This record gives sequence, C-alpha cells and structure tokens, in this order.
Amino acid sequence: MIVLEARSLKKAYGSNRVLDDLSVSFEGGKLYALLGHNGAGKSTLMRVLMRKEGPDSGTGVTLGRPFDSGDPTLNSEIAYVSEETQFELAIPISELSSLFAQFYPKWNSKKFEVLVSEFGLPLDARPLGISRGQKMQLAFCVAMAIEPKIILVDEITSVMDAGARLIALRELVKMRDDGGTVVVATNIVTDIQAFADEVLLIQKGKIIQRGTPSGLAERFFKFRISATNLGKMSLPKSVRMVGANSDRSFSYIIPKNEVGDLSSLPLDKDLRETTTEEIFIFYTRSEP
Repeated sequence: MIVLEARSLKKAYGSNRVLDDLSVSFEGGKLYALLGHNGAGKSTLMRVLMRKEGPDSGTGVTLGRPFDSGDPTLNSEIAYVSEETQFELAIPISELSSLFAQFYPKWNSKKFEVLVSEFGLPLDARPLGISRGQKMQLAFCVAMAIEPKIILVDEITSVMDAGARLIALRELVKMRDDGGTVVVATNIVTDIQAFADEVLLIQKGKIIQRGTPSGLAERFFKFRISATNLGKMSLPKSVRMVGANSDRSFSYIIPKNEVGDLSSLPLDKDLRETTTEEIFIFYTRSEP
C-alpha cells in the first residue's frame, strides 16, 4: 500500500530549478535508497515530503492526508533526520526522554535509552555541547523512539563513524521488517545497497531511474581493461569506469543494448554483478 506520494512537484530557488515536475511514491514495509550527486534535489525532496517547506506547485499525500492538511498527528507518524538538524537543547541527555514523552503519544523511552547507550552518548552532556556526529546520533535516537510509520533520513551517515552507521542501519532494517517505510538519501552507497528494496536515482530534479538493485544491475554489461591496455583503445561515450581491481585492471560498465560497440576491443568480461554504487557512478559521472 502506498503511504507517501508526491505528484508533479516543482521547486526553484531563484533561477535554480531544484525539483522539476517530479512524481514519486513509497509503499509500506520497504526500504528505499535515494541516490544522486550533490545538488541533484535529494534534500529538497526530503524537506517537501516532510512538509518542512512547500513546493512551488504539485501535491502530495502522507498516510492518506494531503501535505497541506495541517494535521498535527502526522508529526508523530513521520520522522525526519537530516544533517541540517539543529539539536541545541541545554538540558542533559538523561532528561530528554521525559521531555519528548510529553509531545509524542507513542514515545518509547526504553528504545531511546538503549540506543543512546549503544551509540555511547554521554548522559550528563547537553546536546548543544556535543560533536556534530553525536548530534546526528542523538537525533536518530529521538526519531526512532517516536515509533514512526515513516522515516526520512537525509545524509546523516556522512557524519557518523562506521560503528554508528551500523547501528543506524540495523534499526532502519528492523523498522522496515516491522512494516514501516524507510527512505534514506545518501552518497555512501555501500552501506545500504544490500538492504534496499528499491533504488531511486535523482538527477536535475527528476527521478531518472527506479528499480530493485538486482533489476538495475541487469541493465548493464561489466568488463575489465588491464592497465597495460589503458589508453590503447577508444571507448564509446556511454562507457563509465566504476572501479580499480587488485589485478591491475579497471572495471567499466555500459548499458547492455550498446554492447555491440565493444565487439572489436580486447576486453575481459567481469563476472561480478554490477553493484548499486557502480550504477550510481554511471549516472552521476559525465564522462567515460
């Protein structure tokens, strides 16, 4: 069932069109990876979906209610964590649970306390005095303790260390498995590619590709060129280099419908599946 949907969104800041007639929908019980280079429109889309700012035009529905419904109960059913989150409270972390319990009817104090402990956050510290990465961890703890039906996570993993990212990923997967909807905008593709049910690629304010990781991978032919052969052949413009290998070769991918252009070149087929990260590189690089 579709729980979050936007139709024909347009958003510009001055002459910069950030969302360009974008339509998208998300179902319950799925984890979505929203990928795109910096400036592609990911964060703006997230803010519009969260109703933190309105589109110039277009409509949307969250859990059956229009974006502009003004329904305050949505604040406890959809959570949002962003690298832009300002968590500058002046009370100790140990007192936050009782504070937030006053505002969120499903507040799970046990979950909050367990996550704060797992992240290793200092209970006697005040949010305004901790590091940026710790603030993101704390904001994530609050978002999960709300017990939302939908969570939007925008680029927070870039400021978390590897251990913290694992904890966050585990919680997001658990939420998905419990029937919730998870949308993660990130450029650290390796963290999420094994768990995403669908990948959405956004470019210049439009969703240009959408599908399962394996479905998107099936669209490409992957091959290697040894270091000794680099520079000795002319590759089609649709080829993209996506990796360097331990055998002193480089991996490339090309859409399968264009493989015929490679038939005369000394290439080695790469038997490994094309990864989500490599697909991300393909669509965000402008040159072969």
